[in-house]
Amino acid sequence: MDNEILITVGPGETRVALLHSGVVQEVHIERSKNNTLVGNIYMGKVVRILPGLQAAFINIGLERNGFLHFSDIIKQPSSRGKSDSIGTTDIRHVLHEGQIIMVQVTKNPINDKGARLTAEISVVSRYFAYLPAGFGNKVSHRIRKRDERQRLQDSLETMLSNSVAEGATRISAGGYIVRTAAEGVALQYLKSDLSFLQRCWSGVESEKATTNNIGRVFQEMNLQMRVMRDLVDDKTSRILVDCNVAFEELSQIMNKHHPDAIKLLVNYDDEKPLFHHYKVNDEVTMALQRRVSLESGGYVVFDQTEAMTTVDVNTGGDVGHRDLEKTIFNTNMQASKIIARQIRLRNLGGIIVIDFIDMDDDSHQKQVLGSLKKALLVDKVATFISDFTELGLVQVNRKRTNKSLNELLSDNCPTCEGKGSIKSLSTISYEIWRDILRTTKTYRCQNITIQASPEVTGYLSTEERSALSEIEKSIGCTIELRDDEQYSREQFDIIPV
Repeated sequence: MDNEILITVGPGETRVALLHSGVVQEVHIERSKNNTLVGNIYMGKVVRILPGLQAAFINIGLERNGFLHFSDIIKQPSSRGKSDSIGTTDIRHVLHEGQIIMVQVTKNPINDKGARLTAEISVVSRYFAYLPAGFGNKVSHRIRKRDERQRLQDSLETMLSNSVAEGATRISAGGYIVRTAAEGVALQYLKSDLSFLQRCWSGVESEKATTNNIGRVFQEMNLQMRVMRDLVDDKTSRILVDCNVAFEELSQIMNKHHPDAIKLLVNYDDEKPLFHHYKVNDEVTMALQRRVSLESGGYVVFDQTEAMTTVDVNTGGDVGHRDLEKTIFNTNMQASKIIARQIRLRNLGGIIVIDFIDMDDDSHQKQVLGSLKKALLVDKVATFISDFTELGLVQVNRKRTNKSLNELLSDNCPTCEGKGSIKSLSTISYEIWRDILRTTKTYRCQNITIQASPEVTGYLSTEERSALSEIEKSIGCTIELRDDEQYSREQFDIIPV
């Protein structure tokens, strides 16, 4: 079956889910108070050089300085159009304190760490990526048909040698990459997309020229636009949007830049909430738990720390009756598919160590590893999978650009000193808003009472006061807050009157 993309927009929050054959594979959440910085471009100032780490701290105008490693600094092209070798392994020969440099965020600030930065700038559209310091034009290696690769290469060269569109700015320096999504796309759509990309870069250069010191010169698209750019492909059957405003915005943009995909867009107006109808909320709740059950009776345990994530596979109640090795093999095969899906769903990044149940048969190890690799092939995030080690472990390295689902939706529990977690106050407030909207669709009422712990009601009356007022206006009801000392942080009731 094809993929479906669900987009739901609520007060201060946008959530996107990717489903394959009706099963949730990925969930992306963006909140207005905590937008992603990945992809943003800044003019920054070098404030400190760390020779021992071959890195530098860069002030880009945020609360914490960004981190730039020597390996992410590139040499600008020479007048001959070729890259000059840096010729040094000492960052002090490349940067100095007080220097102004253009950088791009590759990883959001996480915990007490600032944003990870790169000086290798790239601007991305649906069909192309532009690298200002790149050399030559390339076609994505995922496009394997020789004729199609040649067509795209020739089309790009032709478009770059001629005027792309009226008023479009010709960019001669740098290099372009034709993205996988361009396969089979007609020339007219490629032209429109390339023109859009060049306007984006012209905007960056204009902002750079007017920025005296440090600050942002380019802001990445919002979540729903990034979905149109990165997740929609020839396997997408529908894009369901439950917000009229978002639907109209996406319709206009897709009609202009991606008319081939406009037919996929559907305005979801059913009374049952979109994520509730497709049971996405249930999947998110399960993804916040340590233990995931397997059909065989076995289970998988996920333990996430700051340094890495460990995954442990257990047979559980599936102890087998005749062939223990076969039971272990079947459990590991089931676990390989579940683990791959949970890695994407939980948005786990960094080092992931998987402890499959020990197998004596080498052929079984190869099949389990092959199953894991196949299941992760569809993951658009860069991922490396090792072979089984001597200890029977498999290491997965997945590029980490954002917080995991657990880090995004949960706070460290003060009671257990960070060994466990509970939902954050902001997450609970969004759950309350969704329950209120669901309640008003079911019951006719003039007043609604939110009964919750004093901690939650205090948060709603202060930090979420403006959101509370907006929801009252939108539903035409007054909302009253009622404290209950017996309620825990995650408990609340919505009482319609």
